[in-house]
Amino acid sequence: MRVNYQKSFYKAAKAVYEISNGLDNLSFPLDILEIISQDRRIKLMTFNEFSNKTHTPHFEISSIFGSEDAFHIRKGNKALIIYNNSLPMNRLRFTLAHEYGHFVMGHTGINLNEHFTYEDFYRRKAEEYEANSFASCLLFPLHIRYKYFNCLNTYKTSEIFQISVQASEIALKVIKTHMDSGLDDYMTSNENLHPKNYLLFLKESLDSHIDYTNEFNYIYDLPI
Repeated sequence: MRVNYQKSFYKAAKAVYEISNGLDNLSFPLDILEIISQDRRIKLMTFNEFSNKTHTPHFEISSIFGSEDAFHIRKGNKALIIYNNSLPMNRLRFTLAHEYGHFVMGHTGINLNEHFTYEDFYRRKAEEYEANSFASCLLFPLHIRYKYFNCLNTYKTSEIFQISVQASEIALKVIKTHMDSGLDDYMTSNENLHPKNYLLFLKESLDSHIDYTNEFNYIYDLPI
């Protein structure tokens, strides 16, 4: 069992596309706190607020829940996102979008009361990649990357969209890979169609990859 990163990236991009259609007048840098606050299924809470509410010592939160940055607690179709508001701003923004991605995509996460299995390891690895991809696509949308492909560098991207230099570098590598793979052929002069067309490119690229892999499954046991 392995992580199909292409499939996971498409899943994340599709999730961003679906929620972005319901968000009006988006401007950048995206106000991620406001975006999450508009979702009535989510309640935001800082580490300090969580500590006071649950009487959990602040210094024990990260060791209990496995993160110094943020985590979420899901109950049915609602969730708490608990975050460390002392993080540097760019890191905090990405962290919040990452946790929101876990919720939107219905990730299982880790049950602290259950044994962590081999299958859980790969599932969790895929979920983390999907949440990172979701955060990247939400804060620096794919169609915006395409529009300004020849204008942006790593540091300018980091400054404009308020994401880390590392996240900017990865995002720009992704769009370059997509351009090298024929993305331009899917995009029209109508910019309103770019988000949909970009998603179509990802879907057809994924389908093509799966078809190619299936042709050789009788020779190699390749995971899909």
